[in-house]
Amino acid sequence: MDGRIVALILFVVLTGIFVLTYVLNKRVPRPEGCEEIDESCLNCSNTLCKHRPKKDEEENDSKED
Repeated sequence: MDGRIVALILFVVLTGIFVLTYVLNKRVPRPEGCEEIDESCLNCSNTLCKHRPKKDEEENDSKED
């Protein structure tokens, strides 16, 4: 087989595995007790963190003004 065909097949297979695992992971329910945010997470300066609640970000923004 041509190297480009093998690379294309490999890319499609790996992309398919990624999409499948992403969808399956989204379907898994959140464990009990996971809703609570650790206090140390509230002091984190990483504003791009997806674990940080939006409500707390809005409170921090209003405190800075």
